[in-house]
Amino acid sequence: MNVFTEYSICWSSVMGVVYLICVGVTSYVNGVQEPSSTLTMISGAAGIAAFVLHVMQSIKLAKSFGKGVGYGIFLIILGPLARVILGLGDSEYIGQY
Repeated sequence: MNVFTEYSICWSSVMGVVYLICVGVTSYVNGVQEPSSTLTMISGAAGIAAFVLHVMQSIKLAKSFGKGVGYGIFLIILGPLARVILGLGDSEYIGQY
């Protein structure tokens, strides 16, 4: 599923952009040969922010389809499988939570 579509289902596409910026900053700094300590701290903070956004988005996605927090954790751990089950199962979109 597209990140922007998924984030617009749960929050808004702006949050998808924030998530992609966090992931991009982390990836960029990890690709630098000898990053400074400041860049390393920025990369760590962006990585933590991306992880927190992913966790919150997974739980909001589960609730948007009438599932509970347990299914949100399933989305975090086994995301692709959980999304296939969510998409092909009998779940219906009930709106943003």
